[in-house]
Amino acid sequence: MSKKFLSVVIVLQALILISAVLINHTMGKSSSDNKTYVNDEFGLLNNTMKYIKEYYRDKDDIKDDELIYGAVKGMVESLGDPYSQFLPPDLYNDMMDDTSGKFGGLGIEIGMTGNEGKEQLTVISVFEGNPAFKAGMKSGDYITEINGKPTIGLSLYDAKRQLRGEPGTKLKLKIEREHEDEPLEFEITRDVIQISTVKHKILNNSIAYIRVTQFSDTTPKDFDKALKEIKNTNVKGIIMDLRSNPGGTLNASVDVASSFLGENQIVVSTKSNIQGEDKEFRTNKGVLHTDLPLIVLIDRWSASGSEIVVGAIKDHKRGLIISANESTYGKGSVQTIFPMIDGKSGLKLTVAHYYTPSGKDINKVGIAPDIKRPNLTQEEIKMFRKLTSSNYIEQFIKETGDDVLIKLDKSDNNNEKNSFDKLLKKLNEENIKLNEEYIKFAIAEKTKNEIDDYEYDPLIRFASKELRNNSLSVKQ
Repeated sequence: MSKKFLSVVIVLQALILISAVLINHTMGKSSSDNKTYVNDEFGLLNNTMKYIKEYYRDKDDIKDDELIYGAVKGMVESLGDPYSQFLPPDLYNDMMDDTSGKFGGLGIEIGMTGNEGKEQLTVISVFEGNPAFKAGMKSGDYITEINGKPTIGLSLYDAKRQLRGEPGTKLKLKIEREHEDEPLEFEITRDVIQISTVKHKILNNSIAYIRVTQFSDTTPKDFDKALKEIKNTNVKGIIMDLRSNPGGTLNASVDVASSFLGENQIVVSTKSNIQGEDKEFRTNKGVLHTDLPLIVLIDRWSASGSEIVVGAIKDHKRGLIISANESTYGKGSVQTIFPMIDGKSGLKLTVAHYYTPSGKDINKVGIAPDIKRPNLTQEEIKMFRKLTSSNYIEQFIKETGDDVLIKLDKSDNNNEKNSFDKLLKKLNEENIKLNEEYIKFAIAEKTKNEIDDYEYDPLIRFASKELRNNSLSVKQ
């Protein structure tokens, strides 16, 4: 046996032995059972490696680490768990960067949705200000092709590797979008992704709005900073927006939830198959706290860490959960990233499920809102897309200015009101029939005033109105 092959065998053997130790710890097998297990299973791997190294036609082109990584990758994929994956060095480094708030790529979070055997590669979240966001991608988009190659049968692991690359390189995607008759194509230039996970605004001088896009290591500090600024105002309540938030680290989620809950209250509990590893996570005393009335906005893409926060707020009756007739995503599993023996790669493994304070397992179920605000009908969605794809809105803004919505809210601006009435008449003539609220939302998406995006979002407006009128039974 060559020294090179021997080194491969030793590394692979070490990996298998580690697996055996974990299996013994988890399953409670005797040492004699594990010895048989290791000998039998490693013998098969050893045999395969031997034949490849000695008889494979292009054996000189084989890289030892690729053989080992491929074997471990296959082992993890055999679990059939979309959230467990082997992380080779490049993906392992990216994963570490993901939770620190800075990484390279398109600026999207992806996952698998759909029934088993028919899963689709789906965009869970699009991070504002990054390449995919600028290109017009949205949560819920199904990625059907990457650089001309179909994604059917592609693992989440391989999809992430294909989507990432050197900043400045281009990538072509074909997607299917709900309510769109034809596939959409995008050419996007990769970039170093910067994620500011917390944004906040004061709406109409009375309501604090906090958008949390992800729960990263930097989120608790940024959230505390936002709360500190909010406490220096006279707002009547807080809207926390967790729509399209894919989650993140458990500790960050617990810290954010702690800002709204009482001392020593349970935020979330985890249960695993490892004896003695069941845990309770209670409120953190080290965070800034607020008793202001609270509404949390969710959608079907609010996942994982978002659901930890939502579950705690709901079970403790601390605030109301509102959505456009959708429950949350339903990712109630906990993953731990283990560094591997080579010092370069990692293993992300599902180790537990988490439970809300009342003991509910929301995995594959999600959390239902307290209030479901009816969304647009199928016909209204078609009308809205027809409106936004026309040039009526751009022409209206060009004639009236980017501050037109601010002026429309003032009673003494007859010029803008006349222009808006003309727009409504024109849309009616073109058979574009929508509630004025959604027409203003379409205008807000096109103006350069960032505050318009928040103040004219229909769900945010609904929540703001309820907080201002104090008509919701929000526990203080």
